[in-house]
Amino acid sequence: MAYADDLLIVCSSILQLNNVIRIVKQWCCKNNFKLNESKSGIVELLPRKGPYRPQFKDGDSFQGISFTSKYRYLGTWITSKFKLGTQLDHIKRKTDFLAAKLFPLLHDVSLSLRINLWKVFIKPLFDQLIHLFLFDKAKSNQEKANRVMKYTFKRFTLLTKNTPDRIIYLLARFNLQDRAKYVCNRDENKWKDRLSLDKHQEPEVIASFPKFNAIFPKELQTFINLSRSLCKTHKFAILNPSHLCSHHGIEMPSYEDIIWNLESMVVYKTILKGDKSKHVVDKTSSLSVARSYLNKLINGLRQV
Repeated sequence: MAYADDLLIVCSSILQLNNVIRIVKQWCCKNNFKLNESKSGIVELLPRKGPYRPQFKDGDSFQGISFTSKYRYLGTWITSKFKLGTQLDHIKRKTDFLAAKLFPLLHDVSLSLRINLWKVFIKPLFDQLIHLFLFDKAKSNQEKANRVMKYTFKRFTLLTKNTPDRIIYLLARFNLQDRAKYVCNRDENKWKDRLSLDKHQEPEVIASFPKFNAIFPKELQTFINLSRSLCKTHKFAILNPSHLCSHHGIEMPSYEDIIWNLESMVVYKTILKGDKSKHVVDKTSSLSVARSYLNKLINGLRQV
């Protein structure tokens, strides 16, 4: 497998590995290239189950290239047993670093922009995880990957830790299982088309979540966090809609209803270009209407 000047080769024996390194070095010499041995690595692949130990230790050299228990190739950490943990740790570290650097910006912008920043900086990291995710059949590891995804989303959107999963999936419009199916089908089609030299066709996108035109102001994050806080009157009770209705007589819409209400409040404007007209979202007006609606809900919570 190769991409630009990065090369990944799978060998079945130490003899084959020796021949491969020799052939690569010979090809590099003939084509005025130089193999960067210090940046290259050899990972000994082992069965996932059983007390198997590697034959070589980290740092052992072979033909000038060191053995290592893990290696990062095109953004994906490959380990000797193809486990998710190393890649997930990398995603968490990068998320924490970016969230800390961007915090002054994240604190002041709308929730919609925070979500878009998460999609730009963090979501692609999970695409690099997809094939490891599909290979790992252990439910505990897949659940860990889902927990990390939710953690990264909360970090970027500044949502409280106990935000319900259904709200995270609804706002992020991202599910690892569905994304894995899409990427797997896409890559399989690409490979088949490459073998047949036919033009590649993108598979149909799995639409598990609706597409929103609504602009989510930061007041939506404030409301969600407030509604997940503890009630001052009734200890250990969370200020969710059911508690507010049964104990305080306050009718509060569900999170899903609030999001759909924001969608119905979107204001559109018409743009004329010659003889053609186009309807687009009026972001300023939509944001103003959404803030007014959410501030009423926030004030209702703060009175409890």
